Amino acid sequence: MILLADIGNTHSVFGISDGKDVLASWRLTTGKYETEDELFAHLAPFFERNEVDFGHIESFVAASVVPYVNPSLERFAVKYLNTHILWVTARTDLPIVWNVPTPSQIGADRVANVLGGWEKYGENIIVVDFGTAITIDVLHQSKFEGGAILPGLMTALHALFRKAAKLPQVELEMPCKPVGKDTDENIRVGIVMGTRYAIEGIIAEIQKTYGTNFPVVATGGEAFLIFEHSEIFEEFDPDLTIKGILVYSKVLRIG
Repeated sequence: MILLADIGNTHSVFGISDGKDVLASWRLTTGKYETEDELFAHLAPFFERNEVDFGHIESFVAASVVPYVNPSLERFAVKYLNTHILWVTARTDLPIVWNVPTPSQIGADRVANVLGGWEKYGENIIVVDFGTAITIDVLHQSKFEGGAILPGLMTALHALFRKAAKLPQVELEMPCKPVGKDTDENIRVGIVMGTRYAIEGIIAEIQKTYGTNFPVVATGGEAFLIFEHSEIFEEFDPDLTIKGILVYSKVLRIG
């Protein structure tokens, strides 16, 4: 059995795999586990619910964009799994060419996303990951060409709330009209509808630049706010990053 982990700034997703498929996955708040023992305490109920013993885990593969929690994960692997973590990176022995000047700067989650997209859709894919930051990743002819980074929807809302004293925190949802009639609706138009059109515009330019009709896949915890209101997306796959981490382990024959 393989333990998979996608460690994000806001949430972490852990999954169990038999080496072929993701059998189960769970989402935790990243800040809840600052020690290896806290992580064990949070994961133990999920393992029990799925009748998996910690002793059955042979490998641990993780994609992390949160360096401060990595030491706790490494200690957890040694103490509770009797193994070491394989960290996801933009390696040269993967089925993707990293066509950027500094592949080491590519976030591990983005590496996993394009691997997950590559396995399902082949050599051309655009992945939009709605997290603390929204990332747009472009895979063209099995080459990672780069992409774009935008503020996540909640990140944009919190920044606006912090910097503008009179603006309220609001529940984010797609507004019905492009003109808000009160402050709450104005904020929704600006953040949710504005982000939707920004993403659609960027992707339209990408399609034009490469002359390719890329399938576009959405993933990430906030994707639902935009996915259902935009026609650009082929699919919403909430587990794409975890699936990509599994692809990483398959390619490297881990587990």
